Amino acid sequence: MWRGQGSNPHPYTGEGKETLDDRQMNGCFTCENEGNKAIYQETATQNSNAKLEKDIEIEGDK
Repeated sequence: MWRGQGSNPHPYTGEGKETLDDRQMNGCFTCENEGNKAIYQETATQNSNAKLEKDIEIEGDK
């Protein structure tokens, strides 16, 4: 997840990208390793969905 200033320099381009936060990044070489890809994807999706749900909850409280 991009946490730097400015726009994400490496936005996620894989399957399901339209459902993820624009801060989600493509995996690094370690995460892109075939043995790690599924773990990275699952973690990235869970974290992004949690963030989106949290944002919706906060916005709903306003």
